[in-house]
Amino acid sequence: MKILIFSKSFFEIASFSRALLKDGHAVIFVSTEIEAISFIEELKIDALLCDDQKLGWVKGLVARMPNLNIALFSDIEETVFHQMTEGLGIVMRLPKIPEKSEAALLLKRLRRIAALLPA
Repeated sequence: MKILIFSKSFFEIASFSRALLKDGHAVIFVSTEIEAISFIEELKIDALLCDDQKLGWVKGLVARMPNLNIALFSDIEETVFHQMTEGLGIVMRLPKIPEKSEAALLLKRLRRIAALLPA
């Protein structure tokens, strides 16, 4: 899978990112909206992971690309998070500083989604 991480917390999510790489996935880091859009448009990205501060940007992106798998790094309480992201089709809420175990959970969820799509 090709996973695009749009975050300025590169060091904080290093363990999580290494777990994705170790499992054989391509991980691309970007720190600006322009870079993110460029990679999303040029490559067939399987998932976009970004900080919850980018929720407004994500809403616009979902309107343009409704089939893009998106997960957000967020420590917002689950009920509030659900209310904020309702209708956006967010695949998963990841902790602000995710551990290796969250990488496995994310990949499992993305594989389940991919299995539902026609080849």
